[in-house]
Order: sequence, then C-alpha cells, then structure tokens
Amino acid sequence: MKTNRFMKNMTWALTLIAVCLFVEVKAQDDDPYKEFVSPQWGLKCPEGYVRLTEFREQAKSFTTAKKYYDQLMKCISKAKAKRQKVLAKAYRKKQARFVEVEAKAMKKAAKYFKRAGIEMLDLGAYRLPDGTIVIEDDKHTLTPQPVTYQAIAKSKAPIMERDKSPNYDAHNEQTWPIYTDVETVSAKYIEHKPEVYRGENCTYLVTYNLIGFDYHWFHPSSRSALVDPETGDRYMVRYMEHFALDTYHWIHGQLGKVMRRIAVYPPLPEHIKKIDYSSGEIPAADRLSNVAPHREYHDLEVKETMPSNQTIY
Repeated sequence: MKTNRFMKNMTWALTLIAVCLFVEVKAQDDDPYKEFVSPQWGLKCPEGYVRLTEFREQAKSFTTAKKYYDQLMKCISKAKAKRQKVLAKAYRKKQARFVEVEAKAMKKAAKYFKRAGIEMLDLGAYRLPDGTIVIEDDKHTLTPQPVTYQAIAKSKAPIMERDKSPNYDAHNEQTWPIYTDVETVSAKYIEHKPEVYRGENCTYLVTYNLIGFDYHWFHPSSRSALVDPETGDRYMVRYMEHFALDTYHWIHGQLGKVMRRIAVYPPLPEHIKKIDYSSGEIPAADRLSNVAPHREYHDLEVKETMPSNQTIY
C-alpha cells in the first residue's frame, strides 16, 4: 500500500518536473531575443558577454552581481539625466547645433562611468570593475516620460518610452530611444511634400511620414541640408525638434498614422523664394539593409509664416 502511494507520489513529482521543464523550454523558444541581441542587424550576443536581463537575474542571487548591477544602473540613470539637462540648456536657443550639443552631453555623461571604473565598449556593452562584460538587450524596462527639453518647439512633444542609451550604438537596437504619442496629422498628408517656413533667426522644415509598423525606425541625419538652387549654398540642419539626429529611434504604437516633424535650419536670405532639400544619408557602416535611399526635393516654396492650427490625432 505504502509502496503504491510512494510510486504515485514519485510519478506525480516527475510529471510536475517534466511540465515545468517543458514550460521553461517553450518560454525560451518563444523569446525572440534568445539568440539575438539585435534582430535588426542579426547581432548575436558576443561570446563572453552577459545580457543585461541575465545579469539582472544574477543580481537577485549573488551579492557581487547585485553590487555591480546597481552601480551600472545608477550610472546609466545619472548619465541620462545629465544629458537631458545639457539638452534643455542648449535648446533654449534656436541657434543650437545638434552635433555640438550631443557631443558635450555625452562627454559629461561618460564621466559617471569613468568614476565608477566602468568601461564603455562598442555595441552598447560595459566592462564592469570585476571584468564582467554586460551588453544592453533589455527593451522591457521602459519608463515613459514626456520630452521636455525643447520648450520653444513648434511641434507637439512625444512621449519617450525609453531614452537614448548613454552608450548608444547603431548596431544594437536595445540602445535606441523609443517614442510614442507623436504629433500626427490627417491621412491626406501621406504623400505630402516637405514644407519650408521662415522663422525668427531660423528656417523650419516640416516633413510627413506614414508609420507602417508597430515599431517603425527612423534615422534623421545631421547631413540634411536646404540647398540654394542658384548658388549651391548649403544651409545645414541645426537640430530636429524632440528627436536626436544621427540616431536610430523607434516610433512605437502609431501604426497607420502620419507623423509630422519639424527640423530647424539657419535663416535663409530674403531673396530666396525657392529652395531644394536633401535629407542626408546614413553613414555606410551604420546603414541597415532595408534603409530607404535619401530623398531630395526641388523647388520647395519658402513660405513666410508657419500655420499654428495643426490638427492632432
């Protein structure tokens, strides 16, 4: 009798273990990031690297891992806050140039890692003081917040679900910022050409893009220019409102909508009535295979006043 009960208990226990193993294996099979850090690039986790998600789990059980995980996350948080502070100060003026502002912001942010003895490596990876190399792979730790550093912007600020990593790398999409609740307009603007408007000490370029995916990436370029068709003079973009230049970013949860964005350029001479626009190219080393060719538009009318009564959806 006891033997039968023992065998039944053993059978039940083995069955439970088998079910747990099956569920665990299935969960791993369902994980699209099990093999790749970046499916966009086909980037697998480099040998000897530890995924940030795995390191976070280790920190729950091991004291040393917890110490360095907390230290790393503290540095990342401080670096992001410092970058936002630098951006907010710089973008009080339309004359700010993105490439200069971003270089200053990233330089200041990197000091937190240096002080902590954490080395910033390529691909969004960090070498911790004990030699462990952790690579960012975690898109699930989202902390939505409104973009507030451009108070003088002419366009509606989006919600930033994840800030740009202080160790941004084009080849690791988990370091890209994520935005949602962007400014959108009527579907009639799907094929609409860019618009050019004179501003105070600047020129505004308004562009429209159809969002074709739940996660749709964009990469606005600092090589973008307004070109005088008569002289060939190039007026280089200063910055794009709310979005970083030379940075891949995701637009999330806006499928089927038409996004409206505004970029700021130097002021154009009064005699210029028509202008060409070149969107700029992504550097070859950072160019995804499915990137669209850069666009050029000719003879865009330079309008005097930007309408302020946009319809927001």
